[in-house]
Amino acid sequence: MIFRYILSCILLHCLTPCFATTHPVSDLSRIDWNIVAAGDTLLLTEAQYDRPLFIRGSGLPGRPVVVRPAGESETRISVGTAFQHAMVIEDGISDLLFQNIVFEGGAAFEKKDATVHLAGKANRVRFENCTAMSGAANGFFGEKSGGNNLELIGCTARYNARRGVVAPGRTSTGFLAEDCAFEFNEGDGLLVNSSGGRVIRCRFSKNGYGANGQRISGGAPIHGIYVYPHKGGGENWLIQDCIMQENRGSGIRLAGKNNHFVQNTVFGSPTFVYVPNLEGGSTGNVIAKNRFYDISTLNELRPRPDKEQNFGPGIQVEGSVDLRIEDNDIVGAGISIAGQSPTEDIDSVNSARVSIRRNRIEMVLDDRFVDLQKGQDTNFISSDNVFVGKGEASDLTWAHEAIRVDLATWKAKVRDTSSIFLGANEPSTLVSVRLRAVGVNDSVTYRIERVRPPSADGDAAPEAFTDRVAGALVRRTYRFAGEVPVDQIRVWFINDSIDRDLNVDYLEVNGIRYETETPTTYSTGTWSDSDGCAPGYKERSTLHCPGYFQFVARSSPLTRVGVTHDPSDALRGLLVYPNPSDGAVIVQLPTTWAGNTPATLRVLDGTGREVHRQTSLQPGAKVDLDLKLRPGLYLIDVYRAGVRLGIGKYIVH
Repeated sequence: MIFRYILSCILLHCLTPCFATTHPVSDLSRIDWNIVAAGDTLLLTEAQYDRPLFIRGSGLPGRPVVVRPAGESETRISVGTAFQHAMVIEDGISDLLFQNIVFEGGAAFEKKDATVHLAGKANRVRFENCTAMSGAANGFFGEKSGGNNLELIGCTARYNARRGVVAPGRTSTGFLAEDCAFEFNEGDGLLVNSSGGRVIRCRFSKNGYGANGQRISGGAPIHGIYVYPHKGGGENWLIQDCIMQENRGSGIRLAGKNNHFVQNTVFGSPTFVYVPNLEGGSTGNVIAKNRFYDISTLNELRPRPDKEQNFGPGIQVEGSVDLRIEDNDIVGAGISIAGQSPTEDIDSVNSARVSIRRNRIEMVLDDRFVDLQKGQDTNFISSDNVFVGKGEASDLTWAHEAIRVDLATWKAKVRDTSSIFLGANEPSTLVSVRLRAVGVNDSVTYRIERVRPPSADGDAAPEAFTDRVAGALVRRTYRFAGEVPVDQIRVWFINDSIDRDLNVDYLEVNGIRYETETPTTYSTGTWSDSDGCAPGYKERSTLHCPGYFQFVARSSPLTRVGVTHDPSDALRGLLVYPNPSDGAVIVQLPTTWAGNTPATLRVLDGTGREVHRQTSLQPGAKVDLDLKLRPGLYLIDVYRAGVRLGIGKYIVH
């Protein structure tokens, strides 16, 4: 009996997929669903179909029914408005995989009509490289009765007369959109009422503009993503590594209830993130590590459009509790903290326990950095922010209780002792570093130091900020007087013991980022098996010993440049001339080096990005470089057989 049971399990779970059947389909209305089993594939043999596809058969978990073109090219199901939908997945049908199909058209008899319609309880449905477009209603639409684990991978929803995608309803979980584009829909790019969803590396562009690219006037604001909390849904969403560009309303309307994370996303929409409290439960949200750009700033500071276009603050908060706004770069728009007005369902709600930390907010128009409206300052926290204005500190200040105040008054009201105000006319340099302690439960000490070049009076005393950091990655910003080039900045690790290290992710100088793990970063405290913590270009991000990172290392002031930190370097005779130059230089390699392996030469810009590469270079080669580069500092990296022979720099003026 036991043997028969084991054998039946093997046959069911292992052998059955080997006998999965392929069904060629030339007529969508003639599919015999009685013979389609889990693991089978429907091959669409025609390049285009003009009738809708009705899905009436399910797969099993791990063995979906697959629908894809017979060839390498995509298949198009285009129905115009002759039919209500291009495809319908009927109620209760689950475990499906669609690949490389364009669904086009569909009529608009009801609000829930869509080019691709998922009826209720459709679970584990995945679309890969599919498009839903030009529908008279929505692109993809999931019923309110829901279904779990709808996945869109590499898909597009565009030119639809309503929304691009309406995810399944409030009882659903597990929605995923990854590497997708939602654009030129007349309604929201993505509307969600479910919980536990993820939106990763997606683009939301020009929603509210329509297929002809013209902005639609009037009506409600249109959002890239609208997280909607109707009757208890819309919780626990992660929106990460996305792009929000010029949607007619917010980039994201984060109206869902609890615990949403928006991070590493670039915004170019009018009001970037709008956090209202529609049902009295907007708590525990995080907006972190994003980049916000007001499009009026990006388009050469053209005058702001009229208010109807909804150009508002970068982040607009209404009645949110336990909200964290951290480590963001916001250019051309500020932060508004307000209460939520009463509705039929809830009384008025004040914002409370809002934390604004380590943000960089740059204003170029006469507006407010932080508009903290009356009654919203309960346990409000502001710290370690950098506020950049258009003039002197007294010219552009902040709002509190609808009254503009100077920096000292602001700091006194909100107990902010660490934020920096920088007028745009004040010569100074902002240095940000992202780092963490490694191998300890408490914190370690580090120092951000400016090292001035030698002068006739000897070395100037360094300017430095000493601080501590614990085990979580944080971004800290410091202000140095005057203009400071990146090669004068060092990040020091101070205290050391066994298994006690400092990890440095990157350095930013006035908004330009320098990654640590690049060939241009010099270290005096990074361990390697070959030479311990000896100085060198280690291309690693951790200081294991007391020492520092210098992100564009200074070389000799002579035109004969090499790795000056290592006097035994084999390329002491490397010649780069003229230096500085107008763009054209000659690199003379030495006449000999150990071994016969040809060398490779790379040219890197100041951020470590490779701009030129030349291979198969022999000893004594003379390399003419005329790369039409922009003015700035460039580095030459020469190596062979995986071993760096030398690195130097030249200046284009």
